[in-house]
Amino acid sequence: MGLLVGIMTGAGIPIYAKAPVLNPDSYSSQFLEARTIHYIPSLNLEMTDYDPCSCISFVKSVLNFKGVFGNAEDLIPNTDIAVGVVILFKDHAGIVTDLNSKTVSFEEANYLKCKRSSRTLPRNDPKIKGYYKVIH
Repeated sequence: MGLLVGIMTGAGIPIYAKAPVLNPDSYSSQFLEARTIHYIPSLNLEMTDYDPCSCISFVKSVLNFKGVFGNAEDLIPNTDIAVGVVILFKDHAGIVTDLNSKTVSFEEANYLKCKRSSRTLPRNDPKIKGYYKVIH
């Protein structure tokens, strides 16, 4: 565990730094080694108030969105990839739960008929149409 040195605004990703190991023979020992960890927003993934036969009902329930949403194929990407945004496909949607430089993981409903499931895909998978951030 490192020392929390700041939080990047907007992205909400905490930045941690490890204590330096001082080596008088090395110029690079003057710098702190820093690493980022993923900030996971509060997602209600334990909800039960959704129709398991509707990916949109699932997304609305996770995001606690009560407004009109339309169908998955009608949503137009409006944001970059991040944990907690909607991942869009041609006629399907889910919620991003984790990501790294190569993959994106997400929860969804009705990919498997009337069931909830989790998947991980390459971030550059051609089936991914984009990402959508719900404006409350």
